[in-house]
Amino acid sequence: MAEKVVIYGECEEPADDRVLFIAKFAGTENPCVISRSALELLAKGGSGDMLYLFNAHRERIAEVARRRLAMNLGVMPILTANDFQIG
Repeated sequence: MAEKVVIYGECEEPADDRVLFIAKFAGTENPCVISRSALELLAKGGSGDMLYLFNAHRERIAEVARRRLAMNLGVMPILTANDFQIG
């Protein structure tokens, strides 16, 4: 079974185009970024407060962050809409 990612929360107030957060994976705290476009895709095209969207989709974000960290541990992943495309 793959190791789970634990998101500790946002590192800063969101900028216009991203939210920074910390994800613990493989015993290491890793800074991560998710773009506004990824959050809007998760909201099915809607928009709104980025922290609300982040918290509403925290489980899915953690799943994608885990995959990205497993591929490149030590490299800060920037999660974009491409990471959340289905199919």
